[in-house]
Amino acid sequence: MKNALLILTLAFGIVACNGTKKLSTEYMYPAESQISLRKGPCFGQCPVFEFSIDATGAATYNGKKFTDRSVMHAKQFNAAETNSIFKQFESADFFSFEDEYIANVSDLPGAWITFKHKGQEKEIYCYFKIPQELVDLIASADALAATEGWKATETE
Repeated sequence: MKNALLILTLAFGIVACNGTKKLSTEYMYPAESQISLRKGPCFGQCPVFEFSIDATGAATYNGKKFTDRSVMHAKQFNAAETNSIFKQFESADFFSFEDEYIANVSDLPGAWITFKHKGQEKEIYCYFKIPQELVDLIASADALAATEGWKATETE
């Protein structure tokens, strides 16, 4: 019985150890690298805000309309979160996308996504028929902007 219990304990220990990921504790990208997202209005109550994060994890959020945070806020993201989003932008070959995705359609919220990295900078206006890979990048930036823990740097 003791041997069976010992084997079972060891098996759980091995599975538990193999299931953990080691998260990076160091920022891996040049400090001057930056990702920015601006969301524009629509005819309804679309959130209007500006979000940016640099490669050191320093981020700002400025809510304009229809957001929970209506003034400038700041937050420090950890290395794992920061490295992850910068890796996504780098892997997606952001600089190869078109400069804009538009159409003669009304009432869609526009988004401007910008990536500064290794001496290059590009802003893309996203409105209609946006490639899925670019939609995913916008969603990643939007998800960081929606996290908790922001501290107001201005009074409301």
